[in-house]
Amino acid sequence: MLTNLNHKLYIKIFIFLSWMAMWVSINSMPGELLYMHENIITFINGTRTINAIIFSLFSIVVALYYFSKNDGKINYFSIVILIFLIHFVSQLIGLILNPERSFYDLNNIYLILYSLGTIAILYIIKNLNLNEVVPYLMNFIFFILIFSIFFILFSNRELIPEILNQGNFYYLIHPDVSINYQAQPRITGFSRTVSIINIFFIVYYLVNHKKTYSFLYIIPILTFSIIIWLSQSRGTIICFYLSSIILIFFLNNLPLLKKIFIFSLITFFSIVSANTITNININSKNNQDLNKDLNNPPNQNLDKSLNDEIETGKNNMADTGKLKNILKLDESRFVTQKNTSGRTTLWNQAINYFDKRAIFGYGPQADRIVLFDKKNKYGNNVSNGSLYALLSGGYPSLISMILIYLYSIYLFFKLFVKRKKNILNDKNKIYVISMTFCIFFMIRSLIENSFSLFSIDFLITILSLFVVERFKFSKNFK
Repeated sequence: MLTNLNHKLYIKIFIFLSWMAMWVSINSMPGELLYMHENIITFINGTRTINAIIFSLFSIVVALYYFSKNDGKINYFSIVILIFLIHFVSQLIGLILNPERSFYDLNNIYLILYSLGTIAILYIIKNLNLNEVVPYLMNFIFFILIFSIFFILFSNRELIPEILNQGNFYYLIHPDVSINYQAQPRITGFSRTVSIINIFFIVYYLVNHKKTYSFLYIIPILTFSIIIWLSQSRGTIICFYLSSIILIFFLNNLPLLKKIFIFSLITFFSIVSANTITNININSKNNQDLNKDLNNPPNQNLDKSLNDEIETGKNNMADTGKLKNILKLDESRFVTQKNTSGRTTLWNQAINYFDKRAIFGYGPQADRIVLFDKKNKYGNNVSNGSLYALLSGGYPSLISMILIYLYSIYLFFKLFVKRKKNILNDKNKIYVISMTFCIFFMIRSLIENSFSLFSIDFLITILSLFVVERFKFSKNFK
C-alpha cells in the first residue's frame, strides 16, 4: 500500500514538472542550443529547450509503458487524447514523407515532440485516474501567464506613455525587438494572454460574489479589461466578449442585475476608462508642449501680426486644454478597420498552392513553406487552425480539427442541458473555467493557427477539453 502511494506521488511530481517544462519551453527554439555558451541568458534559453525535449521523451516513454500494461485497451484513452493524437501523428507522417524536409532536423520536429509529450501527460493522468492533479496544472497556467504579462509590460515600460499618445497599445510590442534574445509575442498574443487571466478573475468573482471580499476581484477585472480594449486586437476582443457573454449569462445562477453589472464592467466601463486614460495622457503631453511654447519669447524676426496670431492660438489652447471625446468608440481601430489584415489573401493562397495529393500534408509549420515568397505583404502565417491542419497534417489532421469542434459542441450541449444546476460552484469552477477557455479558443482558431500547433493555445485548449470530458464522464470529478 505504502509503495503504491509513493509510486503515485512520484508520478504526480513527474507530471507537474513535465507540464512546467512544456510551458517554460514556449518561445524557445532548438537553434538557441548553438548559443548557450555565450552568456547566462542564452544558457537559460537553451536549457528551456533541453528540459522540454527530455520531459517530452520521458512522458512518451511512461505513457507507452502504461499503455503496454493495459494491453493497449482503447478504453484507457479519452476521445480528446485520441483526436489530438491523430492530429499530430498525421503531421509527423507528413514530415517523414516530405522529401524536402529532414525528419532528423530538430527544428522540424520539436513542436510535434512537445505536442506528443503533452498528450502523454494527459494519458498518464487518465490511466492512473489522477484527477486531483488537474487543478494544480490549471492554476499553474494562471500564475505563469500573470508573470509573463508583467514581464512584458515591465520590459516595455518606457514605451507605454508614448504608445498611449496614439490612443491604444496596438504598437506597444514589436516582434522584431527582442527581450533576452527572444522575439516578443505579437499584440494578438499579448491580448490573448490578458484575456485568459481575466477569465480566471471573472470566474473567481462569480463563484465568490456573495462574500464580503468579492469586490476585490473588480479591480483586476476592470484593469485587464482596459488593457484588452487598449490592445485593439479585433480577434481577441471578439473572442473575449463572446466567451464572457456565455460565461456571465449562461454558466452561473447570479441575479440578472449582477450579470449585467459584471458584463458592463468588462465592456462599457472598461472602454470609457481606457479612452479616459488615453485622453488624459494626450492632454498632459499637449499641456507640456504648450508650457514650453508659452515660456518661449516671441520671435523678433516675425512681424507683429503673426506673433499676435501665435499668441492668440496659445491662449486658446490654454483655455481649451480639457478632455475631449472621452468615448471615442467610432475612432478606435476595432471599429475603423474593415479589412481582415490579409487573412483572406493568405487563405486563398494556402488553398491554391496546397498539393491536393499530399494526403498527410507537409509536416509541422507547413504554412511557412507553402506561403513562403508568394508575393504577399502579410507574411507566411496562414492564421486559421483548420487550414494549418490541412497544410501540416493533410486530410487526417483537417478531419481531426473538425472532430474537435463537433466533440466540443457535443460536450457543451450535454453538460449545459443535463447539469446546468451544478455548473458553477466552488468545487466545479475548474470546469467552468475550462468550458469558457474552450469557447474562447474555438472562436480564436477561426482567425489564428491557435491550438492546431504546440503553443499556449494548445496547452490551454487540450487541458480544458480534457477537464470538460472528465467532468462529463466522471461523477466524482472535482
